[in-house]
Amino acid sequence: MTALQWAVLRYTGFMKPTIAALTCLVSAWAMCPPAAAQAPKPAQDQPLLRGPEIPESATRTIVRHDAMGRFTRIEARPEEAALLQLDLDPGVRDAAQNIVVDRATRIGRMLVEQIDLLRESTDAQRAGNNDRVRAIMHEFHTEIDPDLQRSPLLEPLGSVLSATDHAALTRMVNDYWDAWIASEGGMRGDAMDRDPADDPRTTQIESRLNDALFQYEIGLAYQRTLRPVQERLERIYQATEPTDEQRAAIRSAVIDYVRETGLKADPARRLALARSLYEILDEERRVRLVAATIF
Repeated sequence: MTALQWAVLRYTGFMKPTIAALTCLVSAWAMCPPAAAQAPKPAQDQPLLRGPEIPESATRTIVRHDAMGRFTRIEARPEEAALLQLDLDPGVRDAAQNIVVDRATRIGRMLVEQIDLLRESTDAQRAGNNDRVRAIMHEFHTEIDPDLQRSPLLEPLGSVLSATDHAALTRMVNDYWDAWIASEGGMRGDAMDRDPADDPRTTQIESRLNDALFQYEIGLAYQRTLRPVQERLERIYQATEPTDEQRAAIRSAVIDYVRETGLKADPARRLALARSLYEILDEERRVRLVAATIF
């Protein structure tokens, strides 16, 4: 029982009123001011130490680190990964995804059209001629991205995204590049607080990483388009065990087929390829090839 409750009981007759009781009542009243005079309590959903409101879009990120704090590279273009972080309407998301797919399709088509140059790159790599490999990759890169932008999808995506979503996308992509460059440049401590553009190594590092990212795209495009062709070639080699001369001739015939058809179905051209392979092989190896297709 509080002092106020005890004093009220005595004053209202439950206990014999006395001057002492009245004195206690007044004292209790002084110690317990009316509710209107008390300081308002903060609502539970608004704690005193709560910071300023931060828009959800400002907290989205594609920058990731492992348990040791090391930067983790994503297995995709940063623009594509950042798109997944946006809350988009289905129609807008489909339009944005079509832009991503269009780029991948253009790279795949280029590999088919430039299959001779791709073959030269493969031969140069086998010969250890890395300078020639880099030169060919640079030629491929400039054909797809003439200005060699580090984020070539940002501009076309701006045509389908709202200004707010495009700004959020751009921020996430730029943050990713800054973190990637900083990790590759060995920037630690105070260097991490500086603008990466202030570091003289930034341009060189960014160019190298841009090339690496494009080569990753080339690898994906190869897997989608020419890898199945390579697997068929390997099966022919395994079945026929051709001589070096026959092997080179078979490879050239298949490359001509890919270049002329663009990997589109062409029964007449496919029959012509089969006839070319038949003429390249000797009788024994023709039998082996037929046997491999029976079972």
